[in-house]
Amino acid sequence: MNVVFPPSAGPARPRALLDPSRFQGGLFVLAALLGTAGLWLLLGDLLRAGPIGFPPDRPSVTPGKVAAGAYRVAQRGMIRGDLWADAAFADAAALALPERSGPLDRASAVRLDRARSAMETSLSLAPIDAGGWLLLATLPLPSGGVDRRVASLLKMAYLTAQNDIALAPRRVERAAASSALSDPEIQEFVKADIRRLLAGTPEQRSTLVTAYRNSLPENRAPLESLVADVDSGFARTLRSSAQR
Repeated sequence: MNVVFPPSAGPARPRALLDPSRFQGGLFVLAALLGTAGLWLLLGDLLRAGPIGFPPDRPSVTPGKVAAGAYRVAQRGMIRGDLWADAAFADAAALALPERSGPLDRASAVRLDRARSAMETSLSLAPIDAGGWLLLATLPLPSGGVDRRVASLLKMAYLTAQNDIALAPRRVERAAASSALSDPEIQEFVKADIRRLLAGTPEQRSTLVTAYRNSLPENRAPLESLVADVDSGFARTLRSSAQR
């Protein structure tokens, strides 16, 4: 007796996979989402005045109205850390900060608090911005007190862009003007910046003199030692500059 088996039908396929209209619909939704995201990114770049970057030494370079515009763009960008960084940099550049730590007037204190909050938001979204970490390390407290996070913030400013010579002068100056210079790891970072600056232009070398003059009295000897490890002759220049 011959037994005839029916041909195997194979595993059943879901009907959704056999329906080309559903596949096309999925592609259309994906394309719509990508297009919306691209438009959202483009809109933020069209509205921004341009990357502001770490604030300059002179507050008048970035007026308050630029900061207001930067905040409007950041609020539209929502989760774009670079736009929040623009807002914080603009606010910080518009601040009229005293040369030494001390209480700020009410308007400056409000702007300072807003800049710090915006930069913390930026770094929570995009923590690779070395200038942002440096800004937080540079901003004073509204009360004029000492921010105990300076050393850890400076470390982040180094770890995220250790070889960025554009940030080197401000990093050295901030370390020299705070207790952070007592940290052995900060000293190694600062020495590397000193080496870069001494190998640079005369203007870059002169920033070390400025940092030395603005340093805490207890930091002058360690700073001289770090400079002497790289260039003993320039260390003597620092000592003589303090006597002028």
